[in-house]
Amino acid sequence: MEMIWYSLLLLSLLLIGFYKVFPYGAAVVNTPLRRFLSALQSDALMYSSQVSLFWSFVNTSLLLVFSLLLAWNLRHRRKLLLSILFAPWAIPLYLSAMIMRFSVYGVGGRSPMSWLGLNVDIVTDPWAAFLWTSLINVWVHLPLVVLSFLAAIDDIPKEMIEAAKIDGASDAAVLFSIVVPEIGPVIHGWFLLNFVRFFHSFTLPFIFANGGVIVKEWITKWGGIGNLTTLGILNYKVFSNTWDLGEISAYSAVSMILILFLSLYWLFRESPRKISIVTALFSTVWFFMTGNLSPLILFFMLLFPEDKLLGSGLSLLSLFFGGWTVLPAYAYLIWCGVHLIGRFSMVKDKYFDGVVRGIALALFLIAALLSIFAVVSVFLTAFTDYPDTLKVTNMTFDGFKKIFAEDYSLYLKNSLYLSIPIALFLPFVTLPLAHSMARGREFFLHLFILLQASSGIHLLVQIFVVYSKFQLLNSLFWVLPLIASGAMLQIVVIERGFIKNFPRELEDLALVDGGESLKRRMIFRYSLPIIGVASLIGFMAGWNAFVGPLLFIFEESKLPASVKMYDYVGNLQDKYPEWNAFGAAAVINLVVVLLVFVINRWISGKFKMIK
Repeated sequence: MEMIWYSLLLLSLLLIGFYKVFPYGAAVVNTPLRRFLSALQSDALMYSSQVSLFWSFVNTSLLLVFSLLLAWNLRHRRKLLLSILFAPWAIPLYLSAMIMRFSVYGVGGRSPMSWLGLNVDIVTDPWAAFLWTSLINVWVHLPLVVLSFLAAIDDIPKEMIEAAKIDGASDAAVLFSIVVPEIGPVIHGWFLLNFVRFFHSFTLPFIFANGGVIVKEWITKWGGIGNLTTLGILNYKVFSNTWDLGEISAYSAVSMILILFLSLYWLFRESPRKISIVTALFSTVWFFMTGNLSPLILFFMLLFPEDKLLGSGLSLLSLFFGGWTVLPAYAYLIWCGVHLIGRFSMVKDKYFDGVVRGIALALFLIAALLSIFAVVSVFLTAFTDYPDTLKVTNMTFDGFKKIFAEDYSLYLKNSLYLSIPIALFLPFVTLPLAHSMARGREFFLHLFILLQASSGIHLLVQIFVVYSKFQLLNSLFWVLPLIASGAMLQIVVIERGFIKNFPRELEDLALVDGGESLKRRMIFRYSLPIIGVASLIGFMAGWNAFVGPLLFIFEESKLPASVKMYDYVGNLQDKYPEWNAFGAAAVINLVVVLLVFVINRWISGKFKMIK
């Protein structure tokens, strides 16, 4: 038992080390210095980095504001709140992107949204493309942040809130003057973590808007850079347009450095001195790339946080000269605005209270409408007449006939090949590592969360370079550990939280009575319920894998169902997407997921009985 336990621990560390840490070292080895400097100063990288910064800042800010208002105003109606959050949680990101593209744009602008008189052009209108992609991105990521804010609000002493209301403070006053300061560390942590995650976004802006509307001035050797061409999409453009592994690796390496700097902000968020050092280094790299000194405003914020008047003046001045890319200036002005709102809202005026509730209600309705559109659109695409007319007068099964005539079951088998092994084995493989983390320092939990948030195409490109050298490409078998390493980070964090609540005294008793072997068996038996949950997470990671197979699989017969569904609709500029085939495949996908969920719940119930 002892040998098995440490073997599994070693296997977990090797998987995470190779797929999540090793790419940083591989980037140094695979990237010649001249290629690195050339990529660092390329126009494409400069434009894409600015887009990434702007996209990340706007989406992170909107996500936190929306989540906070929804969590606070609907905290007493949680069942209603969670009901509208179910759809974005239950539908994987790649599928949500395709469904919402049908709902918003459809075929040539004819869509369910246009039936309501709202014509959306995400092909030629850059503002529409950015707005709708951001709105859907926020909708997709709402559930986890809202639940986190609800938990943080529950931890606030009720006496503080009751005392403020007795003094006559409005609901909005309590929110801005008590709740926001009290849960400030949670808001701060989520801001930095989501900023890192969104900075290298790929799936949603790629599938929904194909990188956005191309800016005329931003034509590069890699094609046009759109207003949604993040670093993730740029890495994919480079990857798709050349077989020069040195150049591919160079762009990946620069992306890694930028994401690493942003990741350090989250990791060192409680150390102002370390943050100042990171800001100085980031400002140097950013200036070398873009000639823009905007990060120095952030440096000023850290040095003189109380001087809001001088800081606001400097921010406005920098916006006047630097334009929309001076994002730290926006951050500083918003921070000052929150403090002003907090002071203003302490006035015992219910008008401001009504404004905040009205905004929360509007956000609730928008989220609800998006959830309804997502569910309805799946069935519209699956059972409608020929999709370029979007008729719904006659219900047909042409989409189902089409995909099974093309042997869609083959793609389902490929998805099962990727998901079943992960679901069956990964929860057991990760258990020793989760136990070690539960009994170790909190730093490793933060490190794992950061590794998950900073994973993306920039890492996959380095793995691709290694795979190509050892001829491991175009193999489902070698894609399997790639997907497992991503699911492993989530599963370890969940198992660690469960084991942490297990009394250490019982482990000590088992150790005294039967040695390490009995202790390991007891931990395994106690962890059976969470293993059931981890199995479901592992299955979903394999079943919904999209980016990995998209990059590593070339033969159509080896594609999983997720990538095949994307092939049915293609990119945004394709004139004849097969929406009925996509809808039929999406319905089958959701049925399989629902069936797996029911089976998992039944098995988890058996595990609880065993325990």
